[in-house]
Amino acid sequence: MICNPQKTRMKNKGDKFDQSSPSVRSEKALRHLADEIVRKKAALPPKNSKAIPPEEMQKVLNELHVHQIELEMQNEELRRTQGELAAALARYFDLYDLAPVGYCTVSKEALIMEANLGAAKMMSVERSALVKKPLTRFILPADQDVYTRHLKLLFETGASQVCELRLVRKDDAFWVRIDATVPQAVDGVPLCRAVMIDINERKEAEEKIRALNKELQNRLKDLLEAKTLEESAKRAKQEFLANISHEINTPFNHIIGFSQVLLTKNFGDLNEKQQGYVEHILKSGEQLHYTLKNIVSFVRMDISNPDMDWEDLHLKDIVDSSLSIIRKDATDRHLTLILDMEKEASRLIRADQSKLVQVFHNLISNAVKFSRDGGRITISVRYRKGSEESGKDDFMEVMVADTGIGIKEEDLPRIFRPFEQMEAPMTKQFAGIGMGLTLAKKLIEAHGGTIRVESEYGKGSRFIFTIPLKDRREK
Repeated sequence: MICNPQKTRMKNKGDKFDQSSPSVRSEKALRHLADEIVRKKAALPPKNSKAIPPEEMQKVLNELHVHQIELEMQNEELRRTQGELAAALARYFDLYDLAPVGYCTVSKEALIMEANLGAAKMMSVERSALVKKPLTRFILPADQDVYTRHLKLLFETGASQVCELRLVRKDDAFWVRIDATVPQAVDGVPLCRAVMIDINERKEAEEKIRALNKELQNRLKDLLEAKTLEESAKRAKQEFLANISHEINTPFNHIIGFSQVLLTKNFGDLNEKQQGYVEHILKSGEQLHYTLKNIVSFVRMDISNPDMDWEDLHLKDIVDSSLSIIRKDATDRHLTLILDMEKEASRLIRADQSKLVQVFHNLISNAVKFSRDGGRITISVRYRKGSEESGKDDFMEVMVADTGIGIKEEDLPRIFRPFEQMEAPMTKQFAGIGMGLTLAKKLIEAHGGTIRVESEYGKGSRFIFTIPLKDRREK
């Protein structure tokens, strides 16, 4: 039978040995207790002793056996506790000594009481070189006041403190962030627990950002100044254009107007030679006036976005107006003009009439210019429905096709560039300065449309452009 040690009590000649709390007794105390029981039993006089009944002897043996088991259990608990302590110490070593940050315990007198390997590595010294040394020894002199002020506040208020300062390692200074707290003191002596994090890379990045911001501000200032100068230059150009247009248009209007009056023969007949001269003057004047108008429009669009005079109109009216201007030249060249406009194309569009007339005039006059005598020019207009998938509204698609000389494939990418001409200057056969297509593209894009070209060299060209039915401001 095994007795419960929590309830076992031994009696010998009035002495009591209470074993009610064996878990709190040390191994040495239990051994002492067992020795004392043996000695007391051995000291009894044999003549006064009575024979110990077998039951009592068995009870004593059982108690000794219980104590033996109890001691074995306590030894096992001790070994387990020692193992846990060793594991805890290993974890402490991993978490504290091998931490990627520096840990320091600092006294109220600002002395380093303890430091981990991270702190020693951070400052490139042995750990023993930190203990009992003031932390200010490793702080850049210019930043020591920052550390002293925060340490004082920490011990006075108990509130956590955070500061950024530079530490010194050998001949190098680097930035760290220090997070300091005052844990509850066990022995009544307050200590500062400081965590040091290397923030040198972050500080260097911040410095680079500040330098870039400063450079950006300087560049922005330069850009603003340049923009101011550009706006002044644009105003000067606009004023110049207005003046030059007036000064040149006035004599051109006189030349064209008086030539037309002479051709009416209201002031007398002209002989054949005189009439030819006047017709040549009129044609040259109109051509120069048209070229001047293109130059002025191009320069104005280069200076700023064009001012659009939006109105509802029919494309057929614009096409008819453009054809009437070019019809005489086409007739002289025996060119056939074909207008192919489907019924749906009679819808109203929202556009700038004068600018669309200029687009048609440029494209149709180019078709006439580059067509062979007896050729054919076709103007087709189609209504196209937009779709939500493409994000396009309904639009008109216009094609101006000719059976002229065409464009080489390698020349197509530069056809809409300003002042580009497909002929060599010394062997040039066709008049023009290379602005008509560029201007047409800009005016079409101002309406929210697009233009493209398809051509086969030696067989002709097709210029296809689109004009949305709605003013692009309504989208």
